[in-house]
Amino acid sequence: MRQTRVVQLIELLRQNPQAEHTVAAFPVRNGLPEGIEETVAAFANMPEGGTLLLGITQDSDTYTVTGVSYPEEVPAALATAVRSTIVPAPQLGEVTTVIVEDKAVVACTIPPQSKESKPFRIGAQGPAFIRSAAGNFRLSFEEEHFLKDSAATISADRAPVLAAQVDKDLDEELLERYLNRQIASSIRLRKASKEEQLLRTNVLADEEGHPTVAALYALGKHPQQFLPHLGLSVAAKAPVKGSSQLRATDARRLSGPLPDLLDQGMKWINQHVASTITLRYGDNKDFPELPPSAVREVLTNALIHRDLSAASVGRLTEVLKLPEQLLITNPGGLWGLSTSALGKVGSRPRNPILYSMCMAVATEDGKLVVDNPASGVPSTRQAFQGVYSTPPEFTDGVVSFQVALTSASEFTSEQLRWLATLPGAKSLSATQQQALLTMREEGELTNRQFREQVSIDSAQARTELQDLVSAGLAEVVGAGRATAYRLASADSPSPTPQQTRPIAGEPLQRSRRTGFATAPRPEFKSATSTQPTTSSASPTRMASLGNTPGAAATPNPAHSASPVSTNSSQPRRTRKRSAYISTEDKRRIIIETLRNAGKPLSKSELLQASSLSFGQLTPILSALIKGDVIKMEDPFPRSRNQRYMLAD
Repeated sequence: MRQTRVVQLIELLRQNPQAEHTVAAFPVRNGLPEGIEETVAAFANMPEGGTLLLGITQDSDTYTVTGVSYPEEVPAALATAVRSTIVPAPQLGEVTTVIVEDKAVVACTIPPQSKESKPFRIGAQGPAFIRSAAGNFRLSFEEEHFLKDSAATISADRAPVLAAQVDKDLDEELLERYLNRQIASSIRLRKASKEEQLLRTNVLADEEGHPTVAALYALGKHPQQFLPHLGLSVAAKAPVKGSSQLRATDARRLSGPLPDLLDQGMKWINQHVASTITLRYGDNKDFPELPPSAVREVLTNALIHRDLSAASVGRLTEVLKLPEQLLITNPGGLWGLSTSALGKVGSRPRNPILYSMCMAVATEDGKLVVDNPASGVPSTRQAFQGVYSTPPEFTDGVVSFQVALTSASEFTSEQLRWLATLPGAKSLSATQQQALLTMREEGELTNRQFREQVSIDSAQARTELQDLVSAGLAEVVGAGRATAYRLASADSPSPTPQQTRPIAGEPLQRSRRTGFATAPRPEFKSATSTQPTTSSASPTRMASLGNTPGAAATPNPAHSASPVSTNSSQPRRTRKRSAYISTEDKRRIIIETLRNAGKPLSKSELLQASSLSFGQLTPILSALIKGDVIKMEDPFPRSRNQRYMLAD
């Protein structure tokens, strides 16, 4: 693992402690840290593995590089500990030592493991763990079945419901609609008896008249009479006046067959999702807080692809509406693919019989539950383009799968006015708008930085950025690994008609933990500077060092409100990278800024006064609010007039 990647992972933990879902940090004093084997086993049980960082000390939400004294001894010691403790022993990936902040840090990758080997336990008969943002989570005996089922051919939707009867407990209208669709596609089924039709189409599980789980769930009169966990739990959380806490409101437990759950769930969500007035290029337009088509798609998937095995008994599909997000969670993790492959490769449904039935039954509005197979994730991502600048986030927790839909966000009026001056502004995707604003505020944007902001691969990022170049909105500086993009200057050659092509954004992802900077940031000389240095430190160490944390910020001349230089005779400036600022220094800067102001400040005022970037300010501000160090003037977190002040 490269030194730059390790630095990024450390900063990821500092900016977003929730990243412990995929990265774990340990201090190393005398030998391997206690409990590291448990974390290795937990990562091995996760669909996409994880990364260990040794030589990092965590104090609350602060991560400090403390280093490893004898890094050369770690690989052998870790391999021995894993082989002697974890059953079966998982495959370890690359173990590397890099220099960060002048100290040795050891990074170890735990790659995805064979599904047939799971669960990985601490000892032959010991517990199994998975990884979550809160650390390691011990699985119960029932939950271990989620790991085992991920490697097996699942047939839970074909199982009989022994207490139910087809002639008494299925809805005749739903059953008739499903049978008609099946019969229409098969000459032999048309000639069969009614009982054989029911058996051949998986309505009947046996000749005793018991329905399958799929039939009862999709076509039943009241499936929860026999399978109470096949309901839908909904709840909202609203801010408490005068506090940053949230309280639960309007919690319900919905019941009925799957089409009814979808109907009722959408009605409940619509009651709690507002219409937002959003400024777009000088026009006031109404946008729903969340795109209805995406919400329906995600809820449909959660109801259909939930786990139906005995391991899920007692677990309902859940909908939780927060002030800024809608969280939809179903029992059971992804089956047959990883989150990184969602929407990119074909997949098999976890419950194929149930899925087939849902292609034949409809909701109250006459729309089929499943009307466009295999298009769910791409269409959901596409629905979040434009005003919805934060795309859906998918989290596979092994025992559950969650989709987070973030409410419509908007750029500031000043930013929108600037974007509106650009040629072809209305055809820019939200991610391209973000890229241009980042170039405007930060001076330059690399492919890597853009990928991290919007969570896409290198090829997609290159296409997005090259589209901006082709449209004459950006220009390329540097070459090879030093390639970067900045706003096109006045003396840049205009694209020829052959070079220009429409900007058509693909459905891209953006991490909630990142954003574009809106204020000047501290600077330091690039490690590639040609100026001589008197330091004897190695190039690797030098690349990890910037100005002293907490040093005074120097306004960058590249932070210009104008996208184009007005004096082409002036030499072009080279953008300098931002210095590293520790979490503690960021806390101090924010607190001192508010104390010196002597009055509540908006976030934009905080950004300007503190010289921190959006990505530096936001997570620390949230942590200070949770710690009751800072309080909000308005109890509603997303208030447009929100201001922040020191707590009494």
